[in-house]
Amino acid sequence: MTMLEDVDALIIDLRENGGGSGETVSWLTSYFTDGRIHLNSFYTRYTDTQSRFYTDETVTSHTLQSVPIYILIGPNTFSAAEEFAYNLKHLKRATVIGMPSKGGANPWAWFSLNDEFRIGIPTTKAINPITKTNWEGMGVQPHVKVNESKALERAHTIALEVIAPSLTNEYQKQEVEALLGEETR
Repeated sequence: MTMLEDVDALIIDLRENGGGSGETVSWLTSYFTDGRIHLNSFYTRYTDTQSRFYTDETVTSHTLQSVPIYILIGPNTFSAAEEFAYNLKHLKRATVIGMPSKGGANPWAWFSLNDEFRIGIPTTKAINPITKTNWEGMGVQPHVKVNESKALERAHTIALEVIAPSLTNEYQKQEVEALLGEETR
């Protein structure tokens, strides 16, 4: 993450990310936020328990906490990748761009019906502390809905538009103006 410390904006492409672990979501989110933040809870019905996930306090570098973030999602974005996008969207730390994600928020398990059949049933429910719900079945809804093939280009344009007013270096200003001119053609 050290190599990203001087970026003006960051585009994270999760369009083909099928997920991972909640711990990785907590760890990665910690670079873009400050302080201990409750990100998600999992309620397990059969044990009547709730597990809470927070940002990782061992991450001490917060140089990216004010950098504009753009997260690209699509129908193949799933599970923990969706959680990352959903969390940063509702923390108002990222602009989500693309098409709605697949919609897998609730962990599940296989249960045998007989020797030949089994069924997958959700056993745990993800609960976002801000929305009090999750993205199960409907996916993460992007701020900017655009065809997946155009998502990166759109994110790049938005990022340039956002950073342009704060540039003080004349060469950077000219470069950004030229890039914006190319992208609007």
